[in-house]
This record gives sequence, C-alpha cells and structure tokens, in this order.
Amino acid sequence: MFDFLTAAHKESKYEYSENPFSATVYARNFVRVAWEAEIDHRSNCSYSMVVEGVKNDESLEAIRLHDRRVIEGYSSLIVERMRVQYVRRQITRILRAFQYNLDSSSRLNSDRCQKWKGSNIEEIEQESSFWKFLEKELELAEIQIDQHMVEYAQRAALNEAYENRVQTFEANKQTMAANRQARSAGQLTKIATAVVPSTVVASIFSMGGNFAAGEKLFPIYWVISLPVTLALLIWVLHEEISKAWSKATVRRRPKEHEFDG
Repeated sequence: MFDFLTAAHKESKYEYSENPFSATVYARNFVRVAWEAEIDHRSNCSYSMVVEGVKNDESLEAIRLHDRRVIEGYSSLIVERMRVQYVRRQITRILRAFQYNLDSSSRLNSDRCQKWKGSNIEEIEQESSFWKFLEKELELAEIQIDQHMVEYAQRAALNEAYENRVQTFEANKQTMAANRQARSAGQLTKIATAVVPSTVVASIFSMGGNFAAGEKLFPIYWVISLPVTLALLIWVLHEEISKAWSKATVRRRPKEHEFDG
C-alpha cells in the first residue's frame, strides 16, 4: 500500500514543512479514496432502489402480496437513508477536522496555512473541493431516497384504494348472488304454495266415483284445477312480468318520440 501511494504521489509538487499536518497528505488521500468508494456505493444503491411495477391477477391475494413487497421496500429505504445520514455526519466531522468546512479566505488566514507554500495551498484547496463534492453526492443520494419514499407512500395509497374497490366489487357480487338465491327460494315457496292446493284438489277429485278418469264428472276437475293453477302461476311470476313490461315501455317511448319528431 505504501509503495502504491508513493508511486501515485511521485509527480506531486507537495512540500513538507514543520507543520505536522503536511505529513499526513498520504493518509488524507487514502482516507478520501476509501470514502469515495463507500459514497459511490451508497449513491448507486439510492438510485437503483426504484419502485418496480408488479403484475398481478387483480385478486385480493395478489394485491396483499404486492403490499407486503412495498412495505419491505419502504423499510429498506428507511435503513438506507439512515446509513447515508450516518456517512454524511462522518464526512462533516472530517471537513471540520481538516478545516475544509471553512471558506478559502478563512482557511488561508489560519495558523495552519501561514507557513505553507503555494503548491501546498493549491493541493489543500483541491482536497477541499473533493471532500465537498463527496458531501454533495451524499446530499443528492438522500434526496433521491426521500423521493423514492414519497413514491412508495403514493403507490401504497393507490393500492389501498384499488383493494377497497376490489373488496367492494366482491361484496356486491356476493350480495347479488345472495339476492338471487333469496329470490329463487321465494319463487320456490310460491310454486310450492301453488302446487299444494292443486294437489289437494287433484286428490279430492281423483278419489273415484263419478270424478274418476273416464267418468262423466271428471272434466269438472280440469275446470276447477286449471284456473286455480294459472292464477297461482301468474301470482308467482307477477314481479318478473312487471319488470319486463316496464323495460319494454321504456324502450318504446324513445321510438315514439323519434316518430313524432
């Protein structure tokens, strides 16, 4: 590592002085390179954590599975933002320790820079700009993560609204099915009500004697039972007939208006 750093600084015009800070140039650059790698990794993570669309079959199970993934992604963003904030605090401490947080005029007037030569001052200014660039990269990474978190929150709200809509649709379907079953049960009850009297009448007139099949009073059974059965059937189907008649009337009215025009 020392040989690598020495080779990298052969062309440097940096000159050392009795100021101990001047002897830390290799260590400072090594620390900066290490932090550059860490910050580059954090920046790439922040930009790669984009919300991806997940296709589903629009069922409640698929929506809830996607919601769990959204929650996991949101939790990952929170952890990543905490890491970026920690790195930003460390960079701020380094800037303060090296006095890179000062402006150029204040830094040049400090006791540390009074005995430095022009080439040293130029390198210090360059180092300061590098560290500030890294600080800016962390700031942008945190902003990017915050934007992703807002997008996650918006997407979660949309998914919740869509899930509520699907639940309402499913509830309506179940209600319609229950209504159909209730209507069918009611019709069966009415039919049973109609059949029972007819059965009683049939049993009475079919007991034998003059009302038996082929006898002279047998037609009386049909005269009595058929009207009763038809009346009961009309009563059973009255609601459906009324609805059909109303629909036919509504459809007929626009046509009549067209002919009148």
